[in-house]
Amino acid sequence: MEESKDLPEMDLSETEFSIVNSQMVFTSIPMYKHLSSMRLVPQSVGTPCSSKSQSYQLGPPFVLDSFSLRLIVEHSLLDNPLCDKISLKLAQEKNPSEEGPVGYTEEPEYAEDPTCILKKGTPQDNRCNPWADSYCLKYEIFKDLYNRGLYCTNGLKYGADFLVYKGDPNLFHSEYMVKVVYLNQSLGIRELVALERVAKLTIKIARLGYVDSDRTVKYIQVEHYLLKES
Repeated sequence: MEESKDLPEMDLSETEFSIVNSQMVFTSIPMYKHLSSMRLVPQSVGTPCSSKSQSYQLGPPFVLDSFSLRLIVEHSLLDNPLCDKISLKLAQEKNPSEEGPVGYTEEPEYAEDPTCILKKGTPQDNRCNPWADSYCLKYEIFKDLYNRGLYCTNGLKYGADFLVYKGDPNLFHSEYMVKVVYLNQSLGIRELVALERVAKLTIKIARLGYVDSDRTVKYIQVEHYLLKES
């Protein structure tokens, strides 16, 4: 993760933002440009730009997806004060503080599994489990694509998880659509054929992304898989 080394210096520490459903909502144009230069793609959700040459683009506010936000926090892609602020707001959204009435004492929580008490003194593996958690699985794929120097946006409207670009999504057409699957997950032929047809109609290459048993991210091109099965 060395994306931030050659970036122009900007004081983004005072940038105002909100966290909604683990996504960052903000209006700062400098922040938008800075994130874009790091190959992270905030989505514009505001009104169309006033310039006629850019009337097809929407303006602020901007929304940065949860995968990009997690990548920023894990690898400190932004300055520490801002990263700390993002981490704090993410934690507050996940565990909102609710004060009870005066004199209220919360009942102690009892562990369902007594053995978990013995594990408290031992080091824990806090990494995502991509074989059990769909969000963690998608994040592993997103991170791998980012580390390959690619851009990723949401691919839901095409029936995929990610659209993948080799250049700035505002300037280039997406070349791949990636659907994330579990290792050894069974997919119906109809689903694969539908995915391949959408890819052909939109001039893309459809791929399945998964995490192997050795935690390696791998991809299968849907067209090649269908030819092998037929």
